[in-house]
Amino acid sequence: MNRDPAPFLVPAGGGEVQNLAAHRLFLKVAHGVALAELEAEFGGGEPTQVREEDTTFYILDGRFQFEWGVSHAEAQPGDCVFVPAHVAHAWRCASATGGLMLVMRTLNRRTQTIKTNF
Repeated sequence: MNRDPAPFLVPAGGGEVQNLAAHRLFLKVAHGVALAELEAEFGGGEPTQVREEDTTFYILDGRFQFEWGVSHAEAQPGDCVFVPAHVAHAWRCASATGGLMLVMRTLNRRTQTIKTNF
């Protein structure tokens, strides 16, 4: 029996929808990668946290502020922010009109699992 993954399409706006306090995301999960299309209101974000997976943020619209350790960065459309597993980090939307970004989490190499709670 062939166990190779088959190609598939998750349409725009498709996937599991998670409505959170000041942001909403559309979650797409497949084969060790979780990808979320995340819409954030001004000031919306996540407090400092540590994840088991590597996380990559790609900004599509608006500005987002990121913190990790003692470092700070403001990202704008086209910017990509990478945060390795086990690094404390936080982010928030800095645009008055809100923002949109892609958030990708990759398979935890140690446990071979991926958490899909964004």
